[in-house]
Amino acid sequence: IGVKVLRKDGSGEESDILAGLEYAAQTNASVISMSLGSDQHSQAICDAVSQCVANGKVFVVAAGNSGPKGGSIGCPSDNPDVITVGAVDGNDKVCSFSSRGPLKDGAQKPDVTAPGFKIVSCRAAGIMNNRAIDQYYLAMSGTSMACPMVSGTVALMLQKNPRLTPQKAKEIVEKTAKP
Repeated sequence: IGVKVLRKDGSGEESDILAGLEYAAQTNASVISMSLGSDQHSQAICDAVSQCVANGKVFVVAAGNSGPKGGSIGCPSDNPDVITVGAVDGNDKVCSFSSRGPLKDGAQKPDVTAPGFKIVSCRAAGIMNNRAIDQYYLAMSGTSMACPMVSGTVALMLQKNPRLTPQKAKEIVEKTAKP
């Protein structure tokens, strides 16, 4: 289920994000994946995300691209209920752009990393011509490219065991990740 909450330039309003979260919460989706974030904390978004998790949805969020400085994790990736995903390159090295903790309360984030450097993905016609491989594909780097990798992993985990709670799914992802 695709839910578009940002304009084509990648920016948007908090109210649109909240409406998208509300819509996603009402679907039968088991995993909600968000490749967006902000440097500004939003308690409303944090609360909406936590409510989704409380209702059994596993939430996977891109860490952000404000690295390499510490304390660069934004919202909603700063929420302790979500699986926050940083980006690594082809050599499993954390990408310099990948946001990282600690959070203001000292908690460590991201929870896991995934490939996020020069990832080839589908391309909508007429967009991102500077990153186009051809009319159908483009290559991009960022935690927004790493996040769906983990979301897909979680979806496969839930397919195998639909009774996994969001907390248990997060624990499994963290504990089985390569250190």
